[in-house]
Amino acid sequence: MDWGFLQPLKELWPQQLPDFLDKIDWQALFHNPYLIGLAVIVLAYALYKRMYKFLALVFCSGVFYYASRYVATGGEDAVPLKNIISFIGLSIVIIAVAVYFFFIRPE
Repeated sequence: MDWGFLQPLKELWPQQLPDFLDKIDWQALFHNPYLIGLAVIVLAYALYKRMYKFLALVFCSGVFYYASRYVATGGEDAVPLKNIISFIGLSIVIIAVAVYFFFIRPE
């Protein structure tokens, strides 16, 4: 079968996707009011539908991102001990929340 409409996707994915992702200004994207509004609508819908696993996944991903950014600040070779301890503590909280929502809490 010849799927002609998929040809542009075949050319985009392996070669040009990393270049495309490097060109994106992530700071400007995350401060875009339309993206923030869309995120609020999606999270409100998830709360309304009681999609707690999805909310836990979003929460854990966000906290892990900020925790890893907190540890990686400074650009120094040696990471301060207090940053490492904070990262370990936040990681334990993330794991506890994920285990509770994905394995312990009943539907």
